[in-house]
Amino acid sequence: MISISDYLDWCKYAGLYLGNHSHAHRYKAYEEKISAAGVALCVVHDFLKDNRGGIDLASWRSYNIYEMQPDADYRLELTAKSLEAVGATRTAAKVRTVEDISLSSMLTKMLDQSGSVADMMKSMQGIDPASLMQDLQKNIARAMPDAAAAAGLPVPGSEPVPVDAETESHEQIEHLLNEFVKSHQAELQADYEKLGDVRKQPGFNPQQRLQELDVQYTAELQSEQFADDAEKLVEYLVHFEKRFAKQGAKGVDSIRSKILSITRKYGGKSSPNLGTALAQAMQQASELMQRHQNIFSPPAIDDPELIERLEQWGEYRVDIKRGATTVYWPDPVGFDCDFMKFTLRIEFPTANAEELRRHLTAAVELHTNFPTHIQRLRETILESFHNYQPFAADWELEEYERDFEGNILNDSILATMGTGQISILVPEYMGNNELEIMMYAGLDWDQEHGLEFYFVDEE
Repeated sequence: MISISDYLDWCKYAGLYLGNHSHAHRYKAYEEKISAAGVALCVVHDFLKDNRGGIDLASWRSYNIYEMQPDADYRLELTAKSLEAVGATRTAAKVRTVEDISLSSMLTKMLDQSGSVADMMKSMQGIDPASLMQDLQKNIARAMPDAAAAAGLPVPGSEPVPVDAETESHEQIEHLLNEFVKSHQAELQADYEKLGDVRKQPGFNPQQRLQELDVQYTAELQSEQFADDAEKLVEYLVHFEKRFAKQGAKGVDSIRSKILSITRKYGGKSSPNLGTALAQAMQQASELMQRHQNIFSPPAIDDPELIERLEQWGEYRVDIKRGATTVYWPDPVGFDCDFMKFTLRIEFPTANAEELRRHLTAAVELHTNFPTHIQRLRETILESFHNYQPFAADWELEEYERDFEGNILNDSILATMGTGQISILVPEYMGNNELEIMMYAGLDWDQEHGLEFYFVDEE
């Protein structure tokens, strides 16, 4: 016989819902794939889990129904219908009428009534800040009960509550759900037969199955992203053509940037791997960009000698905005490092050949002294890590390899470094005759600040 726990286990490994958007989003996915009996089982089980200490509808409505309308209305109505299906009719009736008593709901009502944030702020003057914090804590604890319990915080829904004579008790609903499952074995078994039961496959490995579902979920997210980008790109292409027809090249600067942001995201090339819609949109974008090369691929400068100097650092792209030209090399030639990858960016006043020449000379000097700079960079990275290490939690250091004495290996630290962007520019705080060569890179141990490193000859 199929039990509640067995059915929930089957749902988990069947991959009925791979995301984590909301209860309402998950229920909608379930309704498309399994029987009404299966949906009712899952919804009522969730309801009971949210009310571990007893049925407290006011708290449940206020702190468990976190969705915005209309999803919140959908979830409330589906919960009521599911409770009715198992026979908890009194609780179902109250689910439809229970009010949200949370402070966040009260503030929303105050804003609706006052019509402005300023008026709402006046109305809030009598609200105790401690109450606001407690309300926020309840919301967080409801959303992440395991984390709340680990932190020693009370988990709303787990505290014992008085029995409400107007609703069925937790024990009564639990009993009704068990009886419901016994009487709906045929529908639940049909779900198993319709979608299959991977748990019965030879060599079934639960952990491996969950990893497979993670891969599938990532693929679904990617597919959704492809579809969104395809829709946006087609819209931008149409917009570009209309604006160009009316205003010429000067009127398409902003829409040009939007087109480039998507095409560069996928390497600027169409591919069947992107899906039909995005591949077609990318092809259309490529054709439009070919027709308007002077807009999408403008020359950095009208000077053959300087163009040749630009090309010595490899393939690059050019962006011209508001009187400034940026040249960007995603993989500059000659800037090699055993623990990092670098990009290179030069920014100079548009059409100013002398300034570009000065920047390129700085790039040559940077390249000449690059091995020395890299040694300094290595030391700076390691120093940053060792300054941070005494303040790091144990779990933050678990992934680093150690020697026999327990010391974290330098190579393990350096292996976490990704890509650093080297920029050659004239900062606002410097005079026109001064250049700054700076690199920024993210740090695993200091994601908030990252690392700024200045390539300065210290002689």
